[in-house]
Amino acid sequence: MPQKNSWQYIVAVFSVILGVLLMVQLRTQQSYLQTNSAAKLEDIAATLIQVNKASEQLAAEVAKQREKLNKYREGENIRKIISEELAETKMQAGYVAVEGPGLLITLADSEMPREKDEDFYYIHDWYLRDIVNLLWTGGAEAITINNERLITTSEIFCGGTTIFINNHLVSPPYVIGAIGDQINLLTSLRMGTIMPILEDMQKTYGIVFTVETADKVFVPAASGKPNFKYVKTILP
Repeated sequence: MPQKNSWQYIVAVFSVILGVLLMVQLRTQQSYLQTNSAAKLEDIAATLIQVNKASEQLAAEVAKQREKLNKYREGENIRKIISEELAETKMQAGYVAVEGPGLLITLADSEMPREKDEDFYYIHDWYLRDIVNLLWTGGAEAITINNERLITTSEIFCGGTTIFINNHLVSPPYVIGAIGDQINLLTSLRMGTIMPILEDMQKTYGIVFTVETADKVFVPAASGKPNFKYVKTILP
């Protein structure tokens, strides 16, 4: 009789352990599926933004080429057409001041007393780079940081405790202005990892981090000209 009771006890213990293991495995699988689903949704959202952007650009290019063809057919002044194309090229290259709806993002160093991990109280260059990259991904048409226009040759790097943009020293607060579809820009920012990091550092270390929509964002023209040393023009 005692042997029977001990056998029943052992079976009961193994049943409990098996049940716990099954429950842990089920929760792990659910967590894995939820994580993968979230990641897939983020990838899908990013892809949709890019596809919509490419579709809009293609439609605009087709309309522009049709308009140009009609002008040629109507015998419009060639000099005028070339002047218009030059103005458009300057705008696309960032050498014309522009304005439009978008986002204003402000970052600044913390004013709290430094205790430890002093780096967490300051705004670093990679914060700005991550935000800018997400804004470009979200379809930003023009971006500025503290009145420094960002173009294809712009750089953002840290020199000691200061940040340089376009080889110009910039000081906090850092105000990033981006022109574009506000919903797409916000969606792209939220898909990245930098926003949760900055929000957590704002609560813990007191850095300044705000994101606002604006009906009119001013982006100045780029200053200076790129110094090309290695690229060469290929004539058709």
